[in-house]
Amino acid sequence: MPRTKESIIHQQALVVMGFFSGFAFTALVLIMQSPTAFRVAVGPVSGEMYFEALTTAIAVVASVCIFGVLAAMEVAAGLADSGSLVDKFGFACFLLGVLGFVAVLPLLLVPFTEIGSAILVGLEIVLLLVYFLSPSGASSKR
Repeated sequence: MPRTKESIIHQQALVVMGFFSGFAFTALVLIMQSPTAFRVAVGPVSGEMYFEALTTAIAVVASVCIFGVLAAMEVAAGLADSGSLVDKFGFACFLLGVLGFVAVLPLLLVPFTEIGSAILVGLEIVLLLVYFLSPSGASSKR
């Protein structure tokens, strides 16, 4: 396995994407095992529509994470060059997987605690704002 800076970054991405895909698949299995807990009306959305939307969203997040893992494995193993189309596809899947996971997590909590879900959404918004709006050199000055 090549030991370049790019391969190490892709190896770390493999661990993160593996965690997200495993968590998403576990959530999907738990939802399918107890569907009545997730067939509740949330606002104007009926229980059946909420269940179908939640199941679809989690399945999409898990699938995108798996695609990201496959692309990152190609680059980390040296089979594809860093900056290639496979690398860009893997990065896009990584970004979509993480943001999708952030979007799905509060939806998992809504049937059990609406206040906790709202607090989680607020924390996620603050985290995303800090991450995307912070100056690019802030982390290198520490």
